[in-house]
Amino acid sequence: MDNAVYVALSKQTVAVRQMDVLANNLANSSTSGFKADGMYFREYMVQDADNKKTSYVEDLATYSDFSQGNLERTGSPLDLAIQGEGYFAISTPDGERYTRAGNFTINDQGEMTTMDGNRVLDNSGQPIVFEPEDVEITVFSDGRVEVDGEERGVVGVYNFSSPSALKKDSNNLFRSDEVPVVSENGSIAQGMIENSNVKPILEMTKIIEVQRDYERTHKFINAIYELQEDAIRRTGREG
Repeated sequence: MDNAVYVALSKQTVAVRQMDVLANNLANSSTSGFKADGMYFREYMVQDADNKKTSYVEDLATYSDFSQGNLERTGSPLDLAIQGEGYFAISTPDGERYTRAGNFTINDQGEMTTMDGNRVLDNSGQPIVFEPEDVEITVFSDGRVEVDGEERGVVGVYNFSSPSALKKDSNNLFRSDEVPVVSENGSIAQGMIENSNVKPILEMTKIIEVQRDYERTHKFINAIYELQEDAIRRTGREG
């Protein structure tokens, strides 16, 4: 019976972790450029002293779904969305980071930044700077920035050899140990943002399923304990 309890507890532990991941996805369903997370599970065997094998469940790793979210038109000249592959490069106090969230603004120094104040980098790793007298900002599909008819730089769109090279960081950013290259398969759409790729109804359905599974496992564990208590009482009476 103890093995059955341990197996059930391993399942509950995984369910709690899965619930955290799903809840975080749901909480970010309206976060621009957010990528939903999923979990890898595996079965692993444990052999006891009697050479009996017991199967447990383990949450092996968390992964990100890098599929593109729907593009939404905003009309703001500083809202940029990447169509296809690639990421914006962002300069942060912790180093260079990457994101698909293109809802940008301009700081007091005239630099294009994220809403958190981190600078957006061009295709040479430098900030993109505007002047107070600038009026009309145009960003072309290849990233070229034109201000009142004058070219001002190129918004950097970078890519990696594999999505697995990216790891989630804070504030909807990704980090990587790999040196990125300028993307050849991504284009920029001005006046649009990429929405989260989370599907709220699907996430809610998963949450309900995990919750029900957790409750069933909890009832199973309680049933085992009740059987053990009953067996102890019977043994005591017979003694």
